[in-house]
Amino acid sequence: MRILVLDDRREFAQFVALKLKRNFGLEAETCYTVETALESLKRDSYDVVISDLQIGFDDAYGLMAGVKYMAAEGYFKVLPRFAALTSHGDQADHLLEAGFEVVWGKDHSHEESFIASLDGFLFQSVVD
Repeated sequence: MRILVLDDRREFAQFVALKLKRNFGLEAETCYTVETALESLKRDSYDVVISDLQIGFDDAYGLMAGVKYMAAEGYFKVLPRFAALTSHGDQADHLLEAGFEVVWGKDHSHEESFIASLDGFLFQSVVD
């Protein structure tokens, strides 16, 4: 499974990548700007993209706008699944409407819950 983690806070992106490695044996590429994430998506195929809401001067909505444009241009054989991480819980409905399948809070104090949610998201079968 190929995973891309996008967060402008390098330490948090690396924290998520480390959790993926330690808990599931999965490698994740990390990006720190929407521009580099979109370049990675053009260059490689990913199964899952985990993105912060606010990414420097851009945000997850800008990422999804870029992804929708790329999809219309035929960049994807299969569209990756998208998950959002945010400390802005009031944005959850908007993120789901934008195309994210799941929205998680960034609260580190509930790490076990986060890992369980990640497990459920990564390994659930997608039913159309």
